[in-house]
Amino acid sequence: MMRASDFKHTPSEASVFHELAGPFLANLGFALVNDPRPKVGRFNASTAAYQSPQGLSLCVGFEPGDSNTAEISCGREWSAEQQCLLMANHYSVLAKRFGIDVPLFYKLGYGEEKNVTIKVMLADLMRSLPAILPRVTVDDLLSVAR
Repeated sequence: MMRASDFKHTPSEASVFHELAGPFLANLGFALVNDPRPKVGRFNASTAAYQSPQGLSLCVGFEPGDSNTAEISCGREWSAEQQCLLMANHYSVLAKRFGIDVPLFYKLGYGEEKNVTIKVMLADLMRSLPAILPRVTVDDLLSVAR
């Protein structure tokens, strides 16, 4: 008879993201404000949420079971349902305000493709956040709010 321990545990995509991105975001002053480990709902959604001292909040969300996409949102917390946070808008909208292009959504893929996508998301943040963070104001955040 099989036991629960016989099944391989797969970490959430958000926890994988945080392991890679955590040191970079911490160096910019961001603090993790949720537990990225849980997989929520039937589509195994997961999120890693961060706040900066400057008032910028980021939420990196993954939905591998339905849309098979990931996204980065930002701004104020818009909704908190079943432990998944939604922010006021997509990070790409804020980045575009500063002349930087990042995707609205990222295709997750399967297997190793997910890790590649997570690394691309981190690379986009590493390229854009250092330019945005010192310049972002409350007016910027309010102007991109939905």
